[in-house]
Amino acid sequence: MQSDLQKELNVVFDENTKLTTLLHGKVPKNLVDNVELERKVANLNKELSASREAEEALRNQLEELASFQNLPEKVDNLIKQVCELKQELGAVQTQRDNLVTPTLNVRRRLSSSEPPCRCPRMRLWQSKQTSALVLL
Repeated sequence: MQSDLQKELNVVFDENTKLTTLLHGKVPKNLVDNVELERKVANLNKELSASREAEEALRNQLEELASFQNLPEKVDNLIKQVCELKQELGAVQTQRDNLVTPTLNVRRRLSSSEPPCRCPRMRLWQSKQTSALVLL
């Protein structure tokens, strides 16, 4: 029991010595080292979080750029589609012109100064043809 009390007395004496040295402005070396280490750890944590944020931003940019990789292929496909549609449109316009031209010729003939036919059947046929032309 006496040894336990002696150990406790030594611990208290060491604490008292440390406190008196602190009061006199003397800081133990290990305490200064601990404070410096804590500062370094705090600074390194800040740098780590900043680098993680930068890494996340770079990952987002990389994903965005990866989505643009297939754009040239899409543009080529769209250009091909436009060319095909232009050709199809040209063919349809040609067909339409081929269909409209004869009807215009018939209208011109009908509206020209040709004498009207006196035959009732011919008049009926002409009126049907002009109404059919009007429908187009």
